[in-house]
Amino acid sequence: MSDHDEKPEATEPPEETPPAPKWEYKTEFGINEKMKSVVDKAITLTASQIEDLRRKLDRLTYGS
Repeated sequence: MSDHDEKPEATEPPEETPPAPKWEYKTEFGINEKMKSVVDKAITLTASQIEDLRRKLDRLTYGS
């Protein structure tokens, strides 16, 4: 055999492997809660904007 076929010896001890991930069953993720909050705020804002625009329309239509 030639020198190229031999594997070098390990001089450092192998590092410890990290623990395996533990799987959990989830029905809701954190991003879902945040997106629900964003959507609820957007709905609230849109409803208030619609109300303001209706008031403006009434003022333009019937006068103030």
